[in-house]
Amino acid sequence: MTETPAVGEQDFHFGAAVHADDGREVGTLVRLVVDGESWEPVGIVVHERARLTGHALGSVFGMFPDEVAVPIDSVRSATRERVELDLSVAEFRRLPPYLYEQPAPEAPARATAASLGRAAGFSVVSAGHQVADKPAGAIEIRRADSVMVGHQGRRLGRVHDVVFDDGELAGAVVRVDGEGGGEVLVPVRFFDRSDDGALFVAMSEEQVVQLRRADGESDGPV
Repeated sequence: MTETPAVGEQDFHFGAAVHADDGREVGTLVRLVVDGESWEPVGIVVHERARLTGHALGSVFGMFPDEVAVPIDSVRSATRERVELDLSVAEFRRLPPYLYEQPAPEAPARATAASLGRAAGFSVVSAGHQVADKPAGAIEIRRADSVMVGHQGRRLGRVHDVVFDDGELAGAVVRVDGEGGGEVLVPVRFFDRSDDGALFVAMSEEQVVQLRRADGESDGPV
């Protein structure tokens, strides 16, 4: 029988199945939300199973939000293959969506036109933008995020997974661009910031060359 790891030994990996406290699978781990300074996990984002909400058909067409924000204190345990929550299915259903629409302020001319449209009986949809439900100062890491070296626009590759050691984020596995690039492990000490689907790392070209493959073997120049 496999022992359930203690809270301090969590090992998060993208694609792991997420289960409610009764063992029912509620979704898949797709994002990790970490503190922008300490890089400690503050939450996870779960891609919800469409059938869980009864929106199986609607989700196919993108009609409903399908990513759910889960605070880290609601995670009971996490291994490479499975995340267990201290939440019932009913409680999970009531969690807020991770991304939600925030209406943009209307310019005076647009506001006037919208008012006239509503007065005429037309349905008017205000333009807006998506906002992530995460704490102030927190950033997200997700699979396929671009990994940029410094701020000069050189892309090393894309995030494939995250690596935890004794419950702490140790680094990110990056799939290097180009043929024969393979996967390398970028230690968390080099993480700089995350912005709009990109993870920036503060590294010199010499340090990039010295990166080691994710399997622990020495890697040549990247």
